[in-house]
Amino acid sequence: MLLAAVTLLAPAAARIALLMTHTPLAQFLTFYGCCAACVAVDTIRHRHLQPVLALGALAIVVAFQLSYHAVQTHAWLALVARLFGG
Repeated sequence: MLLAAVTLLAPAAARIALLMTHTPLAQFLTFYGCCAACVAVDTIRHRHLQPVLALGALAIVVAFQLSYHAVQTHAWLALVARLFGG
């Protein structure tokens, strides 16, 4: 549940990073920092890393990176252009 709530922070984290720079790396690092902070707080609080929390955080990172690369392919851009008439 904690990681599900953190994924809602992605647009907010990206906008905060946009105040300083327009590079995608800064936006991703800001969001991944939020994920890492949640994992760190939970690990410190319970004195061990929950395997499901670690796998969930890893899944979020992989999913965000795959979606970032997928929406920049020619096939995706052609689909969007065809759907929205651009």
